[in-house]
Amino acid sequence: MIKARSAKADRALIMSGSLAKQWPVAAINGEYSRGGFIAGWYLAIAGLILWAATVPEYSVPPTPRRARREEGA
Repeated sequence: MIKARSAKADRALIMSGSLAKQWPVAAINGEYSRGGFIAGWYLAIAGLILWAATVPEYSVPPTPRRARREEGA
């Protein structure tokens, strides 16, 4: 079941999205030469985190119990 995002999560995505746009623009304009690399790295990490958030969590199954020996056998 997917839960709705909170307003804080939406603000965090907007802020990170704006930074991811500003870095390559600064690299293209020549103001920040490493901007393209940082934007790529940042988007890769953010994408990994967003993908991981969609993966369902499963609990570890209990270990199987051994069958009890019948008494008198």
